[in-house]
Amino acid sequence: GASESSSVPMKVSYDQDTTLYLNGKEVASCEGEQACIWEEKVTLSQTSGGAKQFRLTSKDCAGNESDVTEAKIYFGDAGLIPPEIFPVYSPTNINTQKISGNKDPKTGILLNGKEIIPINAEQTFEYIVNLEKEGTNSFQFQAFNTELESKVVNITIVLDTTAPTAPKIDLYPQVVNENVFQLSGTGEKGATLKVNNITDSVLQTTAWSVFVNMVPGENQFHFTLVDPAENESQATIAKIYYDNEVPVISVDKTLDGKWIQDSVIILVTADDNYKLDTVEHRINAGAWQKLSKTATEYQLQIDSTTYLDGDV
Repeated sequence: GASESSSVPMKVSYDQDTTLYLNGKEVASCEGEQACIWEEKVTLSQTSGGAKQFRLTSKDCAGNESDVTEAKIYFGDAGLIPPEIFPVYSPTNINTQKISGNKDPKTGILLNGKEIIPINAEQTFEYIVNLEKEGTNSFQFQAFNTELESKVVNITIVLDTTAPTAPKIDLYPQVVNENVFQLSGTGEKGATLKVNNITDSVLQTTAWSVFVNMVPGENQFHFTLVDPAENESQATIAKIYYDNEVPVISVDKTLDGKWIQDSVIILVTADDNYKLDTVEHRINAGAWQKLSKTATEYQLQIDSTTYLDGDV
């Protein structure tokens, strides 16, 4: 960005009979009984936002040097260009993540105030961070050189290792005679519904509904939910039998064409590709009745007095 400058007053107190140094350069000395105070305006002139650091020391006439006193002055939007952090995966169920991005050459990278990438001429960087807690983890990145630090770039990564509750399936029949059937249920909003490990849709509400394709015989459908952090629930299984064959019933024709007056026993053989005890029968246009047995052969008693003259 464009170069800007500003003057900032600085006031320093130091011991008598010593010399004051600013960033290694002598700026003042104090002798006798006078108050030892140095006042000066320092000029900041940088391009892009950050802070400038000042190191103050003093020496006595014997050459003994004091400890360093550091001062950091922030200047508007001036300073180093902050690092550019590439998009991160959040939420995630992995407790480490590689952070990468761009930076100015001849700068290093600070993470939460500590150096993680030393000053170098590279324009890119990467670093592995640990997600130390479930939920939101916050990180502050800055670029720095020998004098300045950039503004902070904040990023947050959510650690989520808890799987969704298994989806619930609404009541459905055990046997159907259609090759496409609709199943519905409920689950965690925002999670992805998978059917037999194939992604179906993201739940916009807690309700879901899918059409499944049936093959003749028993069909099993495994329903799971995967949250945005890729945690997958346990499976809820639906079992549906697709019966596409009509039941077969055969009647002993010994009495075929004969007239009867009393109750007679007719031998009937029944067969079905699903379950015989679910088959119903009727005589002429009478009411449907379930078979009395699960065996394939049974006896059917017919009372002729309940029918008008004619065929049964």
